[in-house]
Amino acid sequence: DLAGAITDYYEAMKIDSTHSSIFQNLGTFLLNVNKFDEAKTILIKGKNLYPNNEEILNNLGFIELKLGNYNEAIKCFDQIINLSPNSYLAYGNRGFCRLKTGDLIGAENDLLKSKSINSENSYLYKYLGLLYFEKKDKSRACETWQVAIDLGYSKIYDSEVENLIDKNCN
Repeated sequence: DLAGAITDYYEAMKIDSTHSSIFQNLGTFLLNVNKFDEAKTILIKGKNLYPNNEEILNNLGFIELKLGNYNEAIKCFDQIINLSPNSYLAYGNRGFCRLKTGDLIGAENDLLKSKSINSENSYLYKYLGLLYFEKKDKSRACETWQVAIDLGYSKIYDSEVENLIDKNCN
């Protein structure tokens, strides 16, 4: 029960508001129920206490991404990459943000770097497919989205990639 977990974490903050996991977990739960502004407030407080906490930075970056603040999200993912140069998630998310800002070269570099670190990340192939589609390479986009499905994307994240294939590839 996410609502109960959120309440529990607010109660925990009253007892000890200095533990990084409280901010990270509460921010995650709020993110999962689409309370982006509230999650952002909590995560910023956590970031102020723990500026190098990758989980807090990743969730803050993801909220900025969901809100369409791609340049702010890129800053968060930049920080993670500086802290952890092999963070395939940060490269993948930064690549998607760069794609959304029209920086196709930067997007491709980041997405391919993410792939070189972890080629089994199904979410990455959704982003790569979107990049190829943006570059007008429809067949490569469709092949890439199929890789996402083959790696289990639909089991984890729902039918979003299947919808892209149905809409653009059939």
